[in-house]
Amino acid sequence: ESTTGLTQETDSKLVLQTVTTRLRKNEDIGCIGKSNVGFTKAVVATLRRRKALVKFKWVKGHSGHPRNEGADRLAGLGALKSAPDQVDVQAPDDLRISGAKLQAMTQRMAYTAIMARKAAKLPPRPKTVHDLDTVRAGVEHACQAQVTDRAIWTSLTKKTLFTREARVETTTRRFLWMSIHEGYMIGNYWQRESMSDEMKSRAVCSVCGETETMTHKLFECVAEGQQTAWTMFKKLWTSTGLPWWEPNGGTVFGAACL
Repeated sequence: ESTTGLTQETDSKLVLQTVTTRLRKNEDIGCIGKSNVGFTKAVVATLRRRKALVKFKWVKGHSGHPRNEGADRLAGLGALKSAPDQVDVQAPDDLRISGAKLQAMTQRMAYTAIMARKAAKLPPRPKTVHDLDTVRAGVEHACQAQVTDRAIWTSLTKKTLFTREARVETTTRRFLWMSIHEGYMIGNYWQRESMSDEMKSRAVCSVCGETETMTHKLFECVAEGQQTAWTMFKKLWTSTGLPWWEPNGGTVFGAACL
């Protein structure tokens, strides 16, 4: 009931601070650059609608706290659902705060907000959508886990994706990101009208006669060396003791999700 006092327990200091000590500052800047803004606004609106006192208490996670352990179990069950629950996270109009205070803004924040609005209006790139579908299907086939597009992109931001060497990590993340977006100058990119006949011929694999895509180059091409590289990699991988998944568009480009 909204007239009954409530004590909210959480093991996340970030969540605790987001709805308490950092709330005013985040609202002043319009939550620009913040994560889970929709959920945060919905929670804050619900709290403000309550008439009774609400207290927040931090508890140490994974320490045997019964309610915290119960929350973890429920979160685990939720993660196993084949389809997410439909939850209304829209804040009521009378409790919705929009925009940002000019005196709290910086040029960087304004630029971030403008670019985010522009990006939201852009339709998804068909090639990227197709590749994301391939990654999701490959991950699900490999380990029976369903991942979202957001989870795929987030996985590529891990600082220790495959190694602790920063230079290698940056190169690996960039390669995976570019490949999913089909950003490399291969295949149909050479078929544009402005290209010469010599350049257009680069779109086709000289060995297989197929249009060159990253998937073709990595997994399908019969050119000498491709299968050898994967055989050597599999032999190296067995020394880790970890399960081996046959390389394809899902297990390679979605490797960080496995």
